[in-house]
Amino acid sequence: MPARASKPLKSIVLPKFATVSNLATLLQVRFVDLQQRMQDMGYSDTDPDHIVDDENAQLIADEFGIEGQVSQSHGDDVYAQPPPENLAACPERPPVIALMGHVDHGKTTLLDYFRSSQIVKGEKGGITQHIGAFMTNLRQTNRQVCFLDTPGHEAFLKLRQRGANLTDIVLLVVAADDSVMPQTKEAIKHAKAAGVPMLVAITKIDRPEANIEKVTADLAAADVDVEDYGGETQTIPVSAVTKQGVDDLETALTALIEVIDARAPKYGNVEGVIVESQKLKGLGLTTSMIVRRGTLKPKMPLVAGTAHCHVRQIFNENNKALKEAPPGTPVRITGWQDLPEPGDTVLQASSEDMAKRVVANRKRLIQEALEAKQVEIINENRRIEHMMAKEAKEKAERLSLGLSVDEKETVSQQKTCSYIVKADVSGSAEAIADCVKDLRNDQVAADVLFTGVGAVTENDVFRAQAAGATILAFTTQVSRPIQRIAEQQKVPIRNYDVIYKLLGDISEDLSNLLPPVITRKVIGSAEIRQVFKITVKKSHILVAGIKVIKGSFNLRTLVQVVRGGEVIHSGLLSSIRHGKDQVAEAHKGSEYGVGFDNWDKFEEGDVIEAYEEIKTKQYL
Repeated sequence: MPARASKPLKSIVLPKFATVSNLATLLQVRFVDLQQRMQDMGYSDTDPDHIVDDENAQLIADEFGIEGQVSQSHGDDVYAQPPPENLAACPERPPVIALMGHVDHGKTTLLDYFRSSQIVKGEKGGITQHIGAFMTNLRQTNRQVCFLDTPGHEAFLKLRQRGANLTDIVLLVVAADDSVMPQTKEAIKHAKAAGVPMLVAITKIDRPEANIEKVTADLAAADVDVEDYGGETQTIPVSAVTKQGVDDLETALTALIEVIDARAPKYGNVEGVIVESQKLKGLGLTTSMIVRRGTLKPKMPLVAGTAHCHVRQIFNENNKALKEAPPGTPVRITGWQDLPEPGDTVLQASSEDMAKRVVANRKRLIQEALEAKQVEIINENRRIEHMMAKEAKEKAERLSLGLSVDEKETVSQQKTCSYIVKADVSGSAEAIADCVKDLRNDQVAADVLFTGVGAVTENDVFRAQAAGATILAFTTQVSRPIQRIAEQQKVPIRNYDVIYKLLGDISEDLSNLLPPVITRKVIGSAEIRQVFKITVKKSHILVAGIKVIKGSFNLRTLVQVVRGGEVIHSGLLSSIRHGKDQVAEAHKGSEYGVGFDNWDKFEEGDVIEAYEEIKTKQYL
């Protein structure tokens, strides 16, 4: 009985990814026909092992009259609400004011005045290490405001950018004795990108080197429309030490607050922004956040990025427990199952179960995106493999025909130092990892294998031991048992509380991997005045007749031969003769016959130079 022909396909469920060979099987077409059709459609990669995603597979299936079905499920998610139709009818909220500027220009000291506290004394190395969010009342009006004290050190670029995006007003701090610096310009850029108004405090005017006029001119040159030059941005000279000008600054700040008229709905679903994430002893996984909309209360289910939270406790910046937090309030909350990333939007879910489904869906989408990226890498690697195989085949064919082959070999000689970064807060870990990865040149590079929040753990030690990495513990604890395990496993753990010391040590690590710079110092010279041939054991050997002009030579002396100003040979002498005698050393003013190790291309008129190598350490 003849075999029954298979029924032509009308539709097919397509997998997320498939090789061209598998796709031919799924479509029930010959591979060569599929390959030709793909080439006609403009696909350049049609090798059997090339991977296509479901969207491209759907287009290809359509060419064969087959409906390719792909999953259109986007899953559960929560979204921010649209702005209120009548924002003016909403209650006022504390405006968020970000203090920004160059490192050590007095941001934290100025904030200390507003808070009447001693923040700056608690900062390691005299600089703010991560964003601090604080609620305070202005002295003149008793108006509540939320301050963000952003880091000025160059390592914390992402945190400053995040601070600008969180804020309603940027208070730019510029030292009168230092003027506009790199992080000042960067803060200006962030403020403009965020589209928020800016006020400038020119600090440290009590210092002898203060030059307010220069600061104003430099600000104008940095694209700030300063009021003194006909613009709208006020510049207020102040001294947080003598309190000169601080009342004027507060008056200007109050006026700007009235202009922006910050308001938000107090009711409805909660929305906010994560400022920092960290693991605290006794509290577990915690985040600092600013409430942007709605009123945050305990037991609320929240989602931020790929983390969810059933709010257990709410604290203000003084660790006082709160029953609720209205819009504009900076708070610390506990109850997170995972740590969200700083800058993530916080959204209230309808239930804890919904929050879990949202997080699971977001993780799935991220995984699919990662798989797509991995497919790109796999395809690129396979493309290179095919190309190398083709070149190898062509090379073999040329060799079989007796033709020459050009050898092209590129081997990476870059050496690496590997690190694991643990920090007290995620923002610091992120900033350190970014800075460490930037420390590199074409010879050496720093590699961050893992970052995490909290104390160094046993897993961190074994991870470092397996990878030959060093653990960098930034303002986080290393217990004695962990220290003992690290010593047993010969894993270095370094403790830091100031980032520029950490980066300096890593630069030193990389510098130690760099080969020294070798220079040659000429310590003697001789002229080749005659070339003659001698016979030794029936072999003819060329000998250079020389006169030593400077210094001396022996068989251990490094020598180079110079012709027309260019070095044509470097090596050692094989023999030194004075008359018929073999001598140990050739001295200034005398004539000798010398030979070279495995080289005899010298000519009359060449100059032999004795030299020593001087090795100088390289620095990254």
